[in-house]
Amino acid sequence: MRKIPAGARRGSKKRKNISRVCLNYDFSGQDIILIKAFLAERFTQYPDMLKCKQISEETGLSTSTIVEMAKKECFTSITVKSVFLVSKQSFIDYASSNEFYSLRSYSKSFISFREEILRILHKPDTELINTVESAVKHNENKNERRLSNE
Repeated sequence: MRKIPAGARRGSKKRKNISRVCLNYDFSGQDIILIKAFLAERFTQYPDMLKCKQISEETGLSTSTIVEMAKKECFTSITVKSVFLVSKQSFIDYASSNEFYSLRSYSKSFISFREEILRILHKPDTELINTVESAVKHNENKNERRLSNE
């Protein structure tokens, strides 16, 4: 057995002191609609079924964390030849929930991803709001027409 030199530490290097950010927000219905619209816009270039690596690139979460969440059924996913494929709409729904914002992570890119979304809620983009409002009106008109036909 090798002897460890005096003064050397055993185990892995000590992790840098990066504060863990845990947010507890209670989003209103309008906030959730804004978050979903922002995420839908952000994920437009991706197919309907996302690989964990694609989600990782956009959110800053590690692929192992995303696989773990898929196994816990936080969002709809399927496994094809040991590759997890996540439904884009299911992930967007999960990412606009309060549970997503209570995740603890050391990742600076994940923290900046959440901060970017929270900036939108505090200083909403008027173009995005107009898009959301038109989508809400469209859905309301659709529901009214459906009810009037019945």
